[in-house]
Amino acid sequence: MIDELFELIVGEEGFVVELRCNNIFDEKKYSDIKKMLCILVSDWKKQNTISKKAMLAIVELLECLIGGSRFLNEKESIRVEDASIEIKDIINELYETL
Repeated sequence: MIDELFELIVGEEGFVVELRCNNIFDEKKYSDIKKMLCILVSDWKKQNTISKKAMLAIVELLECLIGGSRFLNEKESIRVEDASIEIKDIINELYETL
């Protein structure tokens, strides 16, 4: 699942490429990313560890979302900002006790 998450986020046709290069916020890819992250975060909490590959993809995702895009309209810019908060909230679950 980690390889799939990595490709979905930073692969050649991944979410980050679509947002940065094409100024498209792909809701389907974003939804899939959130679902995978929720499952993985639960596993990582139990194992008390996180994959380096997954962490690199997450950092890239957050960097892209937080940076936003000056080419997006106001509604899309707000969506990108909201997405960054949603992803940070999912990742912050790692700090919650089991």
